[in-house]
Formats: sequence, C-alpha cells, structure tokens
Amino acid sequence: LDEVADKLEEEQQRRDRDDENRRNFFNNVSHELKTPVAALRAQTELLKDGLATEEELPGYYDSILRETLYIQHMVDDLLTLSRLQAPGYKMEKEPCCLTDILNDVYQSLSPAADGKGIELRLDRTLAPEYTVVNGNYTRIRQLIIKCHQIQRKRSTCLDSAYRKGKSSGTGCTG
Repeated sequence: LDEVADKLEEEQQRRDRDDENRRNFFNNVSHELKTPVAALRAQTELLKDGLATEEELPGYYDSILRETLYIQHMVDDLLTLSRLQAPGYKMEKEPCCLTDILNDVYQSLSPAADGKGIELRLDRTLAPEYTVVNGNYTRIRQLIIKCHQIQRKRSTCLDSAYRKGKSSGTGCTG
C-alpha cells in the first residue's frame, strides 16, 4: 500500500511540474508576443494619424514587416511544437545535404549580418557528397540558425562583460 501511495505522490509531483512548465511556457510566449504587437500598434497608430513624414514611411513599413515576420515565425514555431507533441507524430526524413543547408542559412543570415557589421564565414571545404545525412531539411536549418543566434548572443554578452572589465559573462541570459 505504501508503494502505491509513493507512486501516486510521484505522479502528482510530475503533474505539478508539468503544470508549472506549461504556465511558464505560456508566460514566456505572451511576453515574446507583447513587444512586437506593441511596436506594430504604435507604428500603425502613428501612420494612421499622419505623423510620419514621407521620408520616414519606408522605415516604418520595413519595421512593420519585420515585426510581422517575427510574429509569423513565432506562430510557426508554436504550430511545430504542437505537431511534435501529437501522439504518433513522425518527422519526415530524407537525404539532406548539410552543405546545401549551410549555404541556405548563410544566404539567409548574411544580409542582416552585413547590416550590423558582423562577418559571417562559411567553410566550404567539404564536398557535398560527403555531407549527406538522413533528416528533415527544415528542422536541421532551424537548428543551425538557433545555434547561431545563441552563439551570437553569448559572444555579444561576453564582449560586453570584457569591455566593462569583468572576467566572466555573469548576468548574461540566453
């Protein structure tokens, strides 16, 4: 009887952790959506009220497009998470060339990196025929981009810490 009670207690603790994780997840998603939605609203109201000059309009349109694409990306990620959690979900896999994926990621990230003065380098010494894996092109591409974003954030954080004379990146999140 004690063994059953222990198992029930463990199950309740697992459910409580799952509920807490779910609440944290929704709080994080809400927070991530709040900023671009607020920016979109402010910019749209400004444009509606005619407060932008002719010269400023392209900048506002670019910003609105950028924020909209960011929100779309988040929604796509949420849909992907939902699919991944569905019972019986099976990711489609096919032969993918990592060299092609890396070239695609490089082409996608280069314009933004150039605009920020960041140098991206891509080692193209491996022949494509030696970089074929069985996987999902889109998921591998997303993973590479996310790894790049995390690396950039950590690198920027450490650079900032060193400029301030600190020996570690303490206080950096990500």
